[in-house]
Amino acid sequence: MKVEKTLLGIKKKKTYPPITRDVLLSLKPLMKEGAVLSIKDIEQNRVRIEIPIWIIGDFANMDDMYDEYEAIVKEPCEAKIVFDKKTKEWKIYSR
Repeated sequence: MKVEKTLLGIKKKKTYPPITRDVLLSLKPLMKEGAVLSIKDIEQNRVRIEIPIWIIGDFANMDDMYDEYEAIVKEPCEAKIVFDKKTKEWKIYSR
């Protein structure tokens, strides 16, 4: 859910539908090795919301994982979870 302001400055809550099971199942191959979904790096415009996903691997130490994330985030992401605001559907786009 996101709070947005209208033209008159009145706050309006906007809700998004949950991600469907089929979309989540299509992420399964990416998650086998370990993946990072970066909420911090979301790209949003009037038409869509894009959540980037990077394949990062399996880590026991979170500090090592974060160091790897900082290095890999500079490269293009492996896939994106995309919400199309016009059709109100979630989709997966991968390279």
